[in-house]
Amino acid sequence: MASGQINLARNIGGSVGISFVTTMLARRQQFHRAQLSAHLNPANPRVQQMLQGASGALRAASGPEATRQAYGLLQRMLERQSTMLSYIDNFHILAIVTMAMIPFVFLIRKPRHRSGVVAH
Repeated sequence: MASGQINLARNIGGSVGISFVTTMLARRQQFHRAQLSAHLNPANPRVQQMLQGASGALRAASGPEATRQAYGLLQRMLERQSTMLSYIDNFHILAIVTMAMIPFVFLIRKPRHRSGVVAH
Protein backbone atom coordinates (compact mmCIF):
# COMPACT_ATOMS: atom_id res chain seq x y z
CA MET A 1 0.00 0.00 0.00
CA ALA A 2 2.86 2.36 0.78
CA SER A 3 4.44 1.61 -2.59
CA GLY A 4 1.22 2.61 -4.34
CA GLN A 5 1.03 5.86 -2.41
CA ILE A 6 4.64 6.70 -3.21
CA ASN A 7 4.05 6.02 -6.91
CA LEU A 8 0.90 8.16 -6.84
CA ALA A 9 2.76 11.04 -5.19
CA ARG A 10 5.62 10.73 -7.68
CA ASN A 11 3.25 10.74 -10.67
CA ILE A 12 1.27 13.71 -9.37
CA GLY A 13 4.48 15.59 -8.56
CA GLY A 14 5.83 14.92 -12.04
CA SER A 15 2.63 16.05 -13.69
CA VAL A 16 2.46 19.24 -11.64
CA GLY A 17 6.13 19.94 -12.35
CA ILE A 18 5.72 19.49 -16.10
CA SER A 19 2.60 21.67 -16.06
CA PHE A 20 4.44 24.38 -14.13
CA VAL A 21 7.43 24.37 -16.48
CA THR A 22 5.22 24.41 -19.58
CA THR A 23 3.09 27.27 -18.24
CA MET A 24 6.11 29.32 -17.23
CA LEU A 25 7.74 28.67 -20.60
CA ALA A 26 4.69 29.97 -22.48
CA ARG A 27 4.28 33.02 -20.23
CA ARG A 28 7.93 34.01 -20.32
CA GLN A 29 8.07 33.50 -24.09
CA GLN A 30 5.11 35.85 -24.49
CA PHE A 31 6.78 38.38 -22.17
CA HIS A 32 10.10 38.29 -24.02
CA ARG A 33 8.36 38.43 -27.38
CA ALA A 34 6.57 41.62 -26.32
CA GLN A 35 9.80 43.11 -24.98
CA LEU A 36 11.82 42.28 -28.08
CA SER A 37 9.14 43.31 -30.57
CA ALA A 38 8.93 46.74 -28.93
CA HIS A 39 12.31 47.46 -30.54
CA LEU A 40 11.23 46.30 -34.00
CA ASN A 41 9.65 49.34 -35.59
CA PRO A 42 10.09 50.49 -39.18
CA ALA A 43 11.87 53.68 -38.05
CA ASN A 44 14.69 51.72 -36.42
CA PRO A 45 17.74 51.95 -38.74
CA ARG A 46 19.05 48.54 -37.61
CA VAL A 47 15.76 46.90 -38.55
CA GLN A 48 15.82 48.60 -41.95
CA GLN A 49 19.43 47.57 -42.50
CA MET A 50 18.63 43.94 -41.62
CA LEU A 51 15.57 43.88 -43.88
CA GLN A 52 17.44 45.43 -46.80
CA GLY A 53 20.35 43.03 -46.41
CA ALA A 54 18.08 40.00 -46.19
CA SER A 55 15.95 41.21 -49.11
CA GLY A 56 19.04 41.69 -51.22
CA ALA A 57 20.29 38.21 -50.42
CA LEU A 58 16.88 36.64 -51.05
CA ARG A 59 16.11 38.65 -54.19
CA ALA A 60 18.40 36.48 -56.32
CA ALA A 61 16.57 33.32 -55.29
CA SER A 62 12.96 34.41 -54.96
CA GLY A 63 12.57 37.72 -56.82
CA PRO A 64 9.58 39.84 -55.79
CA GLU A 65 8.86 37.73 -52.71
CA ALA A 66 12.18 38.77 -51.15
CA THR A 67 10.77 41.55 -48.96
CA ARG A 68 8.02 39.33 -47.56
CA GLN A 69 10.53 36.57 -46.90
CA ALA A 70 12.85 39.04 -45.17
CA TYR A 71 10.01 39.95 -42.79
CA GLY A 72 9.42 36.24 -42.23
CA LEU A 73 13.11 35.81 -41.42
CA LEU A 74 12.86 38.66 -38.90
CA GLN A 75 9.79 36.99 -37.37
CA ARG A 76 11.61 33.66 -37.01
CA MET A 77 14.60 35.39 -35.39
CA LEU A 78 12.28 37.08 -32.90
CA GLU A 79 10.60 33.76 -32.13
CA ARG A 80 13.92 31.94 -31.62
CA GLN A 81 15.31 34.60 -29.33
CA SER A 82 12.18 34.88 -27.20
CA THR A 83 12.06 31.09 -26.88
CA MET A 84 15.71 30.92 -25.83
CA LEU A 85 15.22 33.65 -23.23
CA SER A 86 12.18 31.84 -21.82
CA TYR A 87 14.16 28.59 -21.50
CA ILE A 88 16.90 30.51 -19.66
CA ASP A 89 14.27 31.97 -17.31
CA ASN A 90 12.85 28.49 -16.66
CA PHE A 91 16.33 27.17 -15.94
CA HIS A 92 16.87 29.94 -13.38
CA ILE A 93 13.52 29.25 -11.70
CA LEU A 94 14.27 25.52 -11.46
CA ALA A 95 17.77 26.25 -10.11
CA ILE A 96 16.31 28.47 -7.38
CA VAL A 97 13.70 25.85 -6.44
CA THR A 98 16.38 23.16 -6.32
CA MET A 99 18.64 25.30 -4.13
CA ALA A 100 15.73 26.07 -1.81
CA MET A 101 15.11 22.33 -1.33
CA ILE A 102 18.69 21.41 -0.41
CA PRO A 103 18.23 22.19 3.32
CA PHE A 104 15.32 19.72 3.44
CA VAL A 105 17.76 16.89 2.70
CA PHE A 106 19.30 17.41 6.13
CA LEU A 107 15.89 17.08 7.79
CA ILE A 108 15.35 13.54 6.52
CA ARG A 109 15.82 10.99 9.27
CA LYS A 110 18.11 8.05 8.78
CA PRO A 111 16.25 4.76 8.55
CA ARG A 112 16.35 2.48 11.56
CA HIS A 113 18.05 -0.84 11.04
CA ARG A 114 15.81 -3.74 11.84
CA SER A 115 17.24 -6.97 13.02
CA GLY A 116 15.81 -10.14 11.67
CA VAL A 117 15.36 -12.11 8.52
CA VAL A 118 14.85 -10.29 5.25
CA ALA A 119 11.74 -11.51 3.39
CA HIS A 120 12.13 -12.42 -0.29
